[in-house]
Amino acid sequence: MSAILTKSNKVSNSHIHFTVGVNTQVIGKCDADKLSYPSAWEQTSHTMASLAEHIGEGHPWMPGQLGGNRRRKKSNVVRADVLAIDVDDGFSIAQAKEHSFIQEHCGLGIESHNSRIVSKKNPDGHDKYRLAFLLAAPIEGSELIEKCNQYLATLITFRSKSIADPACKDASRFYFGGKDRTPFILNESARLPESFVDDALAWHDINQAFELLESQANRKQWEETPIEDLIKLVADALSHIAPYSPGENRYPDLIAMLAG
Repeated sequence: MSAILTKSNKVSNSHIHFTVGVNTQVIGKCDADKLSYPSAWEQTSHTMASLAEHIGEGHPWMPGQLGGNRRRKKSNVVRADVLAIDVDDGFSIAQAKEHSFIQEHCGLGIESHNSRIVSKKNPDGHDKYRLAFLLAAPIEGSELIEKCNQYLATLITFRSKSIADPACKDASRFYFGGKDRTPFILNESARLPESFVDDALAWHDINQAFELLESQANRKQWEETPIEDLIKLVADALSHIAPYSPGENRYPDLIAMLAG
């Protein structure tokens, strides 16, 4: 489902400053643990143009702001001025430029370091990129940030499917830089709609209500299933499980299989 959005109000200042976390020591990719220790991230003020320059120098950045000199983890993220999504599943840059929501609200579009490079993970060498969106006002708390990230992903779809990497919802998510990459979208005055946060909260509440109804319906279905049919279902599931020996550490897998 999608919410009805109001038009965003464009600001008169053509270079809006916002705060993001940056690291200027790492260039290219590295082990994520090297960007999780205290003091790995500095909270600095940027415009979309200066953020693009930072990314083009190959340095990582992080939309969520950490409170104090803390490790990078969800519970330590206190605020966000910007949201971002990662696109790496075949929705091209040309298509992104034509997407109405992106055209109106995206402040920065820039390729990932491995965009258009043929590899095992990208055999056809398709576009990979990040999109950054400035919020109309800062939001606080990792829980709200994640709700807004999830909602943003639902607004940018192709063939009824979100183009965003599901991991983007994490409030502590960071993005590696893209050495020598330049922006294909740079709109300093673009912002998400004023109603975006309220819309995100309403969308989340409606989703929770649907999930509760679905859970109750599934429970009722199980309660109404004859015991003979339940035994048959369990026996059929067990027949597909390979013999188990203690010490194999497959206990969680077995539980998940039986739980469906």
